[in-house]
Amino acid sequence: MFKLLLPLGLLVTLIAVMVSYVYTQNETRKVFAALQQLEDEKLQLKTEWGRLQIEKASKSASFRVAAVAKKELAMKLPENEQVMVIKR
Repeated sequence: MFKLLLPLGLLVTLIAVMVSYVYTQNETRKVFAALQQLEDEKLQLKTEWGRLQIEKASKSASFRVAAVAKKELAMKLPENEQVMVIKR
């Protein structure tokens, strides 16, 4: 009886280990796919952040130029009467 139970027990244990291994590999693939997707999203967000930083710098530079023109050069926008539109 013992000679029959030992191989049967080993077979059941082997099958359990194999199923566990396959399950773990599948979960690893799922997690890796999710990681790749998150890294792609991170790259897109980094790119967007850089673009927004450039846009911010550009706008702040134009506001600075306008402020200097008003303050130091006493420049102002012309009145509507002073604007002449030329049509072709």
